[in-house]
Amino acid sequence: MKMWFFVVCVLLMASSVLALGNSQSFQILPHKDGCKIVENSRVFQHSDKYLFKGEQMECVVLVADSKGVPNDVKGVYASLAPKNRYALSSSKQKCQYLSSLEDSRFSAADFNLKSYDALKESSYGVYKCIVKVGSCKGLSKMNFVAVNRQGKSYTAVDRSWNLNPRYGIKVINGPVDFGGVAPGKTMYSKSITILNTAPRDSEILLNLFISGSDAYDMKNPSAKCPSSNVLELKNIGYWAMNGAFHTSLNCGNRNNNLIGEGYLSIPYETGRKKNREEILECNGKYDNGYPVGNLIVPGGKVAITFAVAWPYPCIGNFDFSDSIHFWAEPI
Repeated sequence: MKMWFFVVCVLLMASSVLALGNSQSFQILPHKDGCKIVENSRVFQHSDKYLFKGEQMECVVLVADSKGVPNDVKGVYASLAPKNRYALSSSKQKCQYLSSLEDSRFSAADFNLKSYDALKESSYGVYKCIVKVGSCKGLSKMNFVAVNRQGKSYTAVDRSWNLNPRYGIKVINGPVDFGGVAPGKTMYSKSITILNTAPRDSEILLNLFISGSDAYDMKNPSAKCPSSNVLELKNIGYWAMNGAFHTSLNCGNRNNNLIGEGYLSIPYETGRKKNREEILECNGKYDNGYPVGNLIVPGGKVAITFAVAWPYPCIGNFDFSDSIHFWAEPI
């Protein structure tokens, strides 16, 4: 359940004034748009409140040194550290010099720099920092440090991120139960509920998916439905509701064995995310294209009812405990 995404940071930095005169001045300023995620195993953008292990953040900073950049700069570093501290930790990464401010695609305004001495172009340099998120948890800030060859350092602090927050889903009133076999008839389950168990203050929105597999009767050698001990997944459909949103036959895959019932089909689980279906996949669009009706906030719930079109003949006691799978990914 891993994805790629881009995050825009809101900096906690005030506009800066830096005038370089005869006396040495030394400073580091983060880009006003903050950092972005450049490499991980995820495939969509999530909120800019939290980060997960393996994600890499790319940050751009401006270093100003009256003695020249990069000649007088010994090193520029970035690190995710708790409690506003610059940590000499495993997350500390050395930043790479890109170019002078004049030769880069950036401007002084990109770093909230109000006073810029164009005659001292060599005193300004742009650096790129890549920081990989490790296994630490909780609130941490992105810290930047520039060190010159005289040993003087200047530190800048970016916004906070919640690292590796806990999240998950819980199935209430499960498992799916149709109350016995009724050959040739359509039967319905009681509603089950999918709960977002993330802490309420985490702001983790979950995007929900569904997949399934055939149901079996492995105990009764006489089981046939209609010709073997397998009840195929194509005979099972679902209807879901999340507040004012519910599944619709206008989108999604209609279950042709449940025509007139308003139920959608369930895709087979293949081990690949692309083969799963969003449970409520077309009820308005969220910021990044996600169906708003398919998202649940911490403590939020989605109710789902299942229907089965029993074949005729059908004899057996079919186990649905492993037939329906639910998946959730943070956005």
